[in-house]
Amino acid sequence: MGKVLWAIDFDGFAEDLSGLRQSVEKHGHTLAPITMEHYYKERFTPIENRDPDTPWVFYGSLQVARKLSELGHPEGIINNFHGLCCSTYMSNMPGVPFVNPVHVFLPYAKLATMSRELMGYWDTDHLFIKPDSGEKLFGGQVVSDVYDFIQKEQAYLQDMPLETMVFVAPAVNLGREWRIIVGSGGVLAGEIVAGCQYKNKGHKSQSNDIPDDVREMARLVARSPWTPDPIFVVDIAEVLYPEQTEIAVLELNSFSCSGMYCIDTDAVVQGVSSLIEERHRESVAIGIA
Repeated sequence: MGKVLWAIDFDGFAEDLSGLRQSVEKHGHTLAPITMEHYYKERFTPIENRDPDTPWVFYGSLQVARKLSELGHPEGIINNFHGLCCSTYMSNMPGVPFVNPVHVFLPYAKLATMSRELMGYWDTDHLFIKPDSGEKLFGGQVVSDVYDFIQKEQAYLQDMPLETMVFVAPAVNLGREWRIIVGSGGVLAGEIVAGCQYKNKGHKSQSNDIPDDVREMARLVARSPWTPDPIFVVDIAEVLYPEQTEIAVLELNSFSCSGMYCIDTDAVVQGVSSLIEERHRESVAIGIA
């Protein structure tokens, strides 16, 4: 295995990345810390000054990933911004069971005025609301009063364009939730890279135990004819109905900008690095690297 430069945003990412740091160094790859100074100066010197023959991958905040893309450094970011909109991946994966198969997309301007009508139509007292965009303009929430939700979230919503699309669905009861990193291309095609449980009934509950039916669901998504990226994140949940429990996909997220909870970082670094190296060799072979 060759060497991959891991550009890691230690300042902008709200989780302990010491395990990832140790795994990068343990497996002989190059660590390139990205700081908010790089962000504000719009000069990402660890990436700009790297050896052009060295493949690289970014891991960190959506904010920094977007800035890197705007400055002409998209190649190391594994985050298909358009492909990770709910409306995009749900439309392109008709064979995948999602937690909220009944839903609508509304412009933010219509959210409050239509919420009561939707509650009546779906015969529910609670709605699940999240941005269509994968850029997490606000966090997904279960709400009983949309007007109250808008007031409480003013700090996030006040600058959001009125035409921003919002995903709205009747709320469901969830049990355990898992985060699974999967591959859909190259050496990782159709495979699980690593994963863990991160929540149970809405509360933090971390475990490395992944049941067989959850693994099968993750592989179903990874082997879909359409996928957003060669590596991406599948969040899977137990849906608790009165008479039964079902396993379904909660949402898709990017590899570069998703938290890992207690996921095995050694497995992540080995798997992701092998794919990055393979893609780099293919680029060199056709003369675009």
